Amino acid sequence: MADQLISHYASALKGQTSLAQPMAFNHRRFWRHLFAGHVNEALATRRELQKLGKLVGMRTSTIDDVDRMVVDELMHVIIARFHRSPAVARDYSMTLVDIASSLVETRLNAA
Repeated sequence: MADQLISHYASALKGQTSLAQPMAFNHRRFWRHLFAGHVNEALATRRELQKLGKLVGMRTSTIDDVDRMVVDELMHVIIARFHRSPAVARDYSMTLVDIASSLVETRLNAA
């Protein structure tokens, strides 16, 4: 996931990997807080991520695109890894849905 975050940000920043790496690092921190259920920390990290994005000339919608990429990648992992265990895949999928709902709330509060 880390490589994909860096790649996505590098692409959005026209190959400027030195700017993409801190963006990706903060985005990973944001997702770790979401997974851990640390809503306040996720909100603070999202605000930091948005401030950093503004510093490098990135729109908030680009950061939102990265979130969609993360959700999509995680869903692909769940489907691929647990395709023979539908109950486990369903449980992980529901966890991802819960996290995605907190993602929306965090985005709104960080704006």
